[in-house]
Amino acid sequence: MIDIALDVQLPRQLRAVGHLRRTVRSLCVEMGVAPDDVDALVLATSEACNNIILHADLDDTFEVRFRLRGHTARIEVVNENTPFLDLEQQATDPLSESGRGLQIMRHLCDEARFTTSGEGGTLVEMVRRVQATEGSLLDGPG
Repeated sequence: MIDIALDVQLPRQLRAVGHLRRTVRSLCVEMGVAPDDVDALVLATSEACNNIILHADLDDTFEVRFRLRGHTARIEVVNENTPFLDLEQQATDPLSESGRGLQIMRHLCDEARFTTSGEGGTLVEMVRRVQATEGSLLDGPG
C-alpha cells in the first residue's frame, strides 16, 4: 500500500493555488487514482484554498497537507492567522450568499470538517475514499 504525503506552505496568491492544483492532479494520476476521484480531489483542494485567499489577511500564508494512503485521500488546509466566521453555519445554510464552496467540499468528500481555533485561524479537513485505475500503485505491487 502506498503512503504519500505532500506538505506545502503557500503565499495567499491565486497562482499558488494553480500550481497546487497541478501538483495534486499529477500526484494522483501517477499513483493511479481514478479520473473522477482525481477531479473531485483537485476541486475540493482548490475550493479550500480559494476560501483562504478570499478571507485571510493579505500577508497571510497558508499550509496545505495532502496525503494519499492506500485508497484514502486526506486534505488539510490550515490558515493560522485569520479565522473565518460561522463556517459551519455557512456550510449548512443553502440560502447563504457565502459558503457555497464549503457545500461543494462537503459534496465532493466523504468527510469534511471546518473548524476555527480560539487563537485565530481555520482548519479545513476533508477525506475521500478513492478508486484505483487498472495497474494502479494504490493496490501495491502487482
